[in-house]
Amino acid sequence: MIADLLLWGGRLALFVAGCLLSALALARLARRGRERPAPVALPHPLLLVAALLFLLLPRLLLNFFPATANPAHPWNLLPVAIALAGALLTLLLFAPRPRWFLPPSERPSLRFAFSAYFAALPALLGLLMFWILLGEQTGFNTRHEIVRGFADLPPLPAALTLLLAILVMPVLEEMLFRGWIFAGLASDPRTGPLLALAISSLAFGLSHAPAMWIPATALGVLFGWVQWRVGDLRAPILLHVLHNAGVFLLTELL
Repeated sequence: MIADLLLWGGRLALFVAGCLLSALALARLARRGRERPAPVALPHPLLLVAALLFLLLPRLLLNFFPATANPAHPWNLLPVAIALAGALLTLLLFAPRPRWFLPPSERPSLRFAFSAYFAALPALLGLLMFWILLGEQTGFNTRHEIVRGFADLPPLPAALTLLLAILVMPVLEEMLFRGWIFAGLASDPRTGPLLALAISSLAFGLSHAPAMWIPATALGVLFGWVQWRVGDLRAPILLHVLHNAGVFLLTELL
């Protein structure tokens, strides 16, 4: 009993310390930048709902792919990529095109995005440790199954999984959740950037497997904040790609 309390207290203390450290670093970083909102016309709510309904399709699409027990196999990731592409295609066909990328003359340095990511890293790591401990104590699965199963894949499926998880899906997710949902809601005076950040981050988190709901939501907050400060979708895309690559690399090294 005492050992469990000490374990919980230690993890909670690390989480709180990480959050405080990240909050101080991000607050200092925010003074160096400025808001660079990229106006995006919010799609009609029914159109947005129709696009998001595509994210419910992966379970149905799995019936058309060869069955595999390994969640890291590309056959399990491809339906998610197809669903994301379908949601984006719906918006691109029926909603005004957003201005995602700034021209070279207005393009800000990406140093701010990298600084924000590393400033938020203590809070993200503390949250992940606390989330894993919560799973161990409650029996709820909080382990990243794709990362865990990656080591058991043959070379060709492993390469396809890396392509999907590190490049294809981060680009599609950022275009949908930061490029459309966050930017559209942030441009609407009825919502504004803070509510837009909350809604888009929650939608991003819930679009992942239950084991990643909380960590993915936290990442969504970070990527959305970076998008709001930088104003160019390249920034959150790059951070998302590097984050996923770092997760796979650290898993292999450890």
